[in-house]
Parts: sequence; structure tokens; C-alpha cells
Amino acid sequence: RRPPRSTPKPSSAASDVYKRQQLIFNESEKIIKISKNFIITKDKNGIIAANAGVDQSNLKNSDHALLLPKNPNKSAKRISLEIEKRFKKSIPVIISDSVGRPWRNGLTQIAIGSYGIKSIIKYNKDLYNNRLYDTDIPLVDEISSAAGLLMIKDAGIPVVIIRGYNYIPVKQGLKNIVRSEKNDVFI
Repeated sequence: RRPPRSTPKPSSAASDVYKRQQLIFNESEKIIKISKNFIITKDKNGIIAANAGVDQSNLKNSDHALLLPKNPNKSAKRISLEIEKRFKKSIPVIISDSVGRPWRNGLTQIAIGSYGIKSIIKYNKDLYNNRLYDTDIPLVDEISSAAGLLMIKDAGIPVVIIRGYNYIPVKQGLKNIVRSEKNDVFI
């Protein structure tokens, strides 16, 4: 049997799935894997995650979807500078999203954009002055993960303020945190 593709009329559920998949494809730079429940993608900001960050949770109207900012660093900078303008305080901003992790169940928050805080701290020596190799701590991811504990998924808490952390201020956004494909050990 070889019916033309236009023959079957898609059900409403199939149409919804198609629309969601099209959104995911539109937000993706690269499709890595397609499975029954999700699509692993590399989004246009270089982040590898499920469904290119397309989210339909926490919306009253299920006909809509939430998309990640086109330029999360630019969004973080705009928010940080607006806070500085209004309150005369320099406040770093981190924009995060929840992602799964290879070989682990569950989700965690990672930074997808930032402004005003150093992204990574590199340690070269340990407590006893021994040389360290590849001991880079992704500060913005660690802070995002800590904030995620307070964001409580079903409570509608979109913002967390962290006080008292001794951070390194920088006038730039998220940098050097996404591994290059050449150095990626999972793909």
C-alpha cells in the first residue's frame, strides 16, 4: 500500500504533537537523538538538552509553549542593568533552565545565560599545593542548582535572590561553559 501523504487526516492529538515537534526543530541547531518522549537537541545557544528548552509546563493555556530567550546573556545583562539603574546596586543575574544529566535520573538547574558574575573558576592547586587538572568549577551552574532547590516546581517561584556569596564581578555574560564538540565526551 502506498497512500499519498496527504490522505490520512491528522487527529487533533497528532496535530498538537506535530506543532510541538516543529517548535523544537525551529529552536534547535542540531537534533542529536529522537526518542518516544523527548528529543535531545543542541539549541541555538549551544546547550544540549531535551526539546531545545521548549516547555509547556506552568501555563494555563496548553495551546502555548514557553521558549528560552533568544540571547540569554543579553537578557541577563538587560535585567542587571535595569536593577542597577533603579536601585543603584550592581547585581549579577543568572538565567537558568532545568535539564537532565547523562547517567542520572532527575533534573537540575543550569545557567543558560548570565551577566555580572564570572562563569567558571579554575583551580590549579589543591589544599596541599598539588597540581590539579581539569578542576574548573562552573560557578553559575552551581548557583543555579542551589537556586533550583528554592524554586519549587509546583509553587510558581521564578526568581531566587542569593545573598552573601563572595563572587567575582565581571562585565560579561556566560562564557567558556559549553564544551566544544571536539571536547564533548558524551556525543
